[in-house]
Amino acid sequence: MNNADSIPGYFCLSKLRYMKKLLILAGIALLGSNAQAQIGIGGQVVYNNYAGYGLSNFGVGVVGNKAADRFDYKLSLNYFITSKIDRTFDLYYDDPMNWTGESYGGTVNGTENYSGFGLWFDMNYFFTGDAEDGGFYGLVGLGLNFMNIGYDIEPYDESKYYTRYDYTKSDKLWQPIIRAGLGYELELDFGNIFVQAQGNLPATSVNGAAIDISLPFSFGGVVGVKVPLD
Repeated sequence: MNNADSIPGYFCLSKLRYMKKLLILAGIALLGSNAQAQIGIGGQVVYNNYAGYGLSNFGVGVVGNKAADRFDYKLSLNYFITSKIDRTFDLYYDDPMNWTGESYGGTVNGTENYSGFGLWFDMNYFFTGDAEDGGFYGLVGLGLNFMNIGYDIEPYDESKYYTRYDYTKSDKLWQPIIRAGLGYELELDFGNIFVQAQGNLPATSVNGAAIDISLPFSFGGVVGVKVPLD
């Protein structure tokens, strides 16, 4: 994962434009006229795992959906609860005798704290049943994942040493994603419950411009409920 300081300004602007287009697309899909469509709201519990990085998060989200025959359009906003990873931080000290101007001074223990949110717009297609009665479905979607990384470092002699991490600040990473997965939905008296598994592939371009990958591929699952409003 890249340090947020390495993200150029045009990249941040591209991601804001991406988020705007994502919301416009979702708004058109959810609010567009369709006499047979059923509008609903709900909530979900989410799990996300960044493969190969030892990092995973649980979270909660709110969902709005529009069910129309075999298609179900969902817009969700998900908050990822803080996850902590124990690690060591390298210490350095000024050394005019070294050509780099610094020398290694050992390590200090600490944690990296990861939290964030995901804005996801998915289109579900039901292979069996339909979006109102439930069944097996596949999903494709777009999204934007945001991660906030904070640092807690144990006390050390700051008059002699320093680290390359500023524990008074946090790094912020944004990543446009392409989503795909499979799920199953079950109709109950009050609404529908659903469970799904999906992968989140980092997008490599926005508006035709190549972008750096700030967050790697991740996979996870969702368990949720949706309740029709009509």
